[in-house]
Amino acid sequence: VYIYDTVNNNWSTKTTTGTIPPRKDGGSAVLGLDGKRVITFGGFLTASPDQLHELNLINFEWRIPKSSGSIPESRRYHKANVIGNYKVLSFGKYTFKTII
Repeated sequence: VYIYDTVNNNWSTKTTTGTIPPRKDGGSAVLGLDGKRVITFGGFLTASPDQLHELNLINFEWRIPKSSGSIPESRRYHKANVIGNYKVLSFGKYTFKTII
């Protein structure tokens, strides 16, 4: 991953481990409430699984977090925000099948 140091205006890279998500375009990412994780969703390659991925910012390890309920169909060029204890996906542009 690329890391930008906002204090020193410097870019660097960090090697990650774990269940690394496939390269996709148009996904979303939010910072977890604890400030120690980045949670990603969506984006497309060719056929895209509807999965969350989580990057631990302490050890830079990726994992697929356990979730329940009906996960939304994967989409790209959508917005995501953390509101309270929730990651909210909204205003999706494209699912794998349609424009929404």
